[in-house]
Amino acid sequence: MKQFLFAAIGIVCSMTIYAQKNISGKIIDASTNAPLIGATITSGEKATRTDKNGAFSIPCEDNLRLAISFVGYETQERVMKSCDEIVYISLVPASTTLSNVEITAT
Repeated sequence: MKQFLFAAIGIVCSMTIYAQKNISGKIIDASTNAPLIGATITSGEKATRTDKNGAFSIPCEDNLRLAISFVGYETQERVMKSCDEIVYISLVPASTTLSNVEITAT
């Protein structure tokens, strides 16, 4: 009976591990090729951040829509056709200029 129980638990655990796929990749600055540390990658309710090397991993299903954002850079959206891809994304700095700067001292 114990052997049957352990076998059943093993099968359930292996099915859970097998069922969840992850997509991984790296986010870099388009002009310097430097990794962007702490960039946010979201997909629906799932989210993650890049590590010190700009690398990330997020749970995946086919036709996954990723939104990649980082302060001072333009947000990108990508649709991943397959979870087997390794994604390399270059973010472009946002080109915003200030028309007026007002400084108030108290």
